[in-house]
Amino acid sequence: MNQQVPPNPNMPQNQPPNPPSAPANTAAGSGGNTIEITVRRESTGEETKLDVDMDATIGELKETLTEAGLMERDAAIYYKDKDLDDGMTFRKVGIQSGDVLQIGGSTVAGC
Repeated sequence: MNQQVPPNPNMPQNQPPNPPSAPANTAAGSGGNTIEITVRRESTGEETKLDVDMDATIGELKETLTEAGLMERDAAIYYKDKDLDDGMTFRKVGIQSGDVLQIGGSTVAGC
């Protein structure tokens, strides 16, 4: 099940927000800094597509997802099995349009 999340005013956006029933816009060929990513919840497999600015931070993404009720505040976000730090930007991590990020539970030994 795909959901659209309203944009966080703290995350710079190069595109207008998508109406809930419209498919997410992709940044391919737009020449801008916006990319479309998919965020998948480990616990349910539920996926959400988001347009994000390449210079936004993982912390800003977490804030947006927490406010939308899609993740717990203490959950981690993973990209290619790497736990991402809040201060990292999408650009620094190398995340590109079409990539999938995982939302995991809070970090607990043995999990």
